[in-house]
Amino acid sequence: MSQNDMELDALYAAWSEDQASRVPKPLKEWMQAYPNQAQDMVLWASAEPILHVAEERSAYSVSIEQTLAIGASVLTEQRAKMEANLQPLQSLVAIAKEKGLSVKTLAQQVSIGVTLIAKLQDRLLVANSVPNALIERLSQLLEVTTEQIRAYLQLPPQLAKGAMFKSPDVPRVGEQQTFEKAVEEALEMSAEQKAFWKQ
Repeated sequence: MSQNDMELDALYAAWSEDQASRVPKPLKEWMQAYPNQAQDMVLWASAEPILHVAEERSAYSVSIEQTLAIGASVLTEQRAKMEANLQPLQSLVAIAKEKGLSVKTLAQQVSIGVTLIAKLQDRLLVANSVPNALIERLSQLLEVTTEQIRAYLQLPPQLAKGAMFKSPDVPRVGEQQTFEKAVEEALEMSAEQKAFWKQ
């Protein structure tokens, strides 16, 4: 590199630094101070906006790539949650416990008795007799879809886990009953609760 080139590079560095300052000198002053490099300065000044736009586009491209990567990650996470939510439910009580809800708390949250929770769990209620309002409340608390709960309730009745059978006969699953009948028999439900679900 020749001496002139080195001097020109040093001048360009000084000019660029000045242009980046809050109050840059006008081009005219630079040309007056360095008349021999006036033509170079005109080229620098005309090229500066183009370089600035190129830098902005480069940063913008990086931002777009980062946004797309974040978006893809979010979509993957949401897709995984949706697929998990579409799986058939195995136990309403187990899901409640995963959400930090005891059977008693769940019953209180949906305003029914614990005996009804047990009957829902064991599918001892006629599925189409269970009110939509109750299914929607359970859906919100358990963070599953109403369709999943309906599908669970439509499965065959099951024996309560851990039940002890002293009879030598083969144990049988209890007969299903309507939701209204179960509410009438629920001794732990208040009159107000029963009246609400009879509406």
